[in-house]
Amino acid sequence: MNDNTRGAHATQPNSSQLSRQQLVLFERRCQTLADRVGCKQLNFVDAVELAYDAATWSGLVDAVGDDAVQVTMANAFMKVCRP
Repeated sequence: MNDNTRGAHATQPNSSQLSRQQLVLFERRCQTLADRVGCKQLNFVDAVELAYDAATWSGLVDAVGDDAVQVTMANAFMKVCRP
C-alpha cells in the first residue's frame, strides 16, 4: 500500500512533528543564507533579517518559540566571517 491509497487510515504527523520538520527546513535555509553571506552575495544583516522575517511570517516563531528560532539562526550564521 502506498501513501496515496491509505485513505482514512493514513497517519497524519502531529503538530510537534510538523514543527520539528519546519525547524529542520528553516535550519537548512539559514545555512544557505549564511553560505551566501560567506560568498559575499548577501549582506550579513540583510540575511539575518530575511531569515527571521521568514520564520515570523511562516508561523515558525509561534510554533516553536523565539528562542528556538534564534538558536537555529545563530548556529547557521556563527560560522560566517564578518568584516
